[in-house]
Amino acid sequence: MQQNKCLNWKINILNMDNFTSDLMLDEATDFLSKITKNPRLESEVLLAKILDKEREDFYKSNILVDETTYQHFRNLLKIRHQGKPIAYIVGKKEFWSLSFKVNENVLIPRPETEYLVECCLSLMQETNSYKLLELGTGSGVISIALAKENPNLEITAVDISLKALELANENALSHNINNIVFSTDSRNYIKIASKYGCQSFHLRSKNTSSDKASEYSVFLDFIKKKLKVKENLPKFFVHLRPTSPIRNYKTIESAIKFFKRNEKNYTSLRSSNLMNNPAYRSHRIVDGKLCSIVGKDFKVRNYSQPRQFYPKTYKCGHLFEIYKTKNILKGDLWGNKVAAYVTDDLFNDIDTKDDLDYLEYYMKKNNIKLFY
Repeated sequence: MQQNKCLNWKINILNMDNFTSDLMLDEATDFLSKITKNPRLESEVLLAKILDKEREDFYKSNILVDETTYQHFRNLLKIRHQGKPIAYIVGKKEFWSLSFKVNENVLIPRPETEYLVECCLSLMQETNSYKLLELGTGSGVISIALAKENPNLEITAVDISLKALELANENALSHNINNIVFSTDSRNYIKIASKYGCQSFHLRSKNTSSDKASEYSVFLDFIKKKLKVKENLPKFFVHLRPTSPIRNYKTIESAIKFFKRNEKNYTSLRSSNLMNNPAYRSHRIVDGKLCSIVGKDFKVRNYSQPRQFYPKTYKCGHLFEIYKTKNILKGDLWGNKVAAYVTDDLFNDIDTKDDLDYLEYYMKKNNIKLFY
């Protein structure tokens, strides 16, 4: 009966002039409805894997696909209909709002297991160090989730299966930003960073430490020092400014994944925060008179409309940026295809003591911890 249904589905689609994501998802949802409580969700996950898209993309547009893609999708549906879990088919599973690799050598993380992570965290204080042992770590999701929430944890995760440990190690590496380099012109700051676990430093010269020194000069200086001692260079640099300390690591990880997935389309990436007051309403002062920030328009009324009248504008780069090493070596930090990664994380830029005092007040009022 199910075989006939699948055959009819093929005939219906092949009679269409084009294969479209809407039609394929509708038919697939009906096909999987007898074996799962979430047929639409699972259909979207499978098609997203094949097209290298996000599920949200199917709600933005009706995507045209070719017959090869359709056949691949149909084969995955058959495998799912035979009872193979969706996580094993796509090779990943979300846990604790993080994406983990899974395969048939490990159990699939269950949502209720997140309660165990919550219980562990509730028993610990983030400022204290703890040693934890996880027996039978599998894909490593519990240990990695705990380590993400509390950077002071020392966790030993073991498993009888070498294949499981290999996968857990892959997951651990994918959820850490390796080779963190602390760049400063102060040896005292290096001592402070060392106390918090940083092991790699870049002591800047006077030429790259002044207020007029460009970011490009700092990164180029670091690269030249690495090349001089014949050390391997990273493919990307993730720039985290110390003057903007309130950053959610999940946002940074999401941006890194986006950039890796789309690196052929972009030369760099900058975090972008929506401005409450559009830049079009800002002015320069020329000869004591207000002038638009572009051109020589002194008619203030042209730039004093309600903010809803103007296009949205963004502050960029203060939370994080991603550069390509090869572009820096070519003399261009940004390139001409800069990706805008829009985030609603708190925009903060500390330049004065008042800025710092306000940030401390804001953090205390909103119960924001420095590491989260």
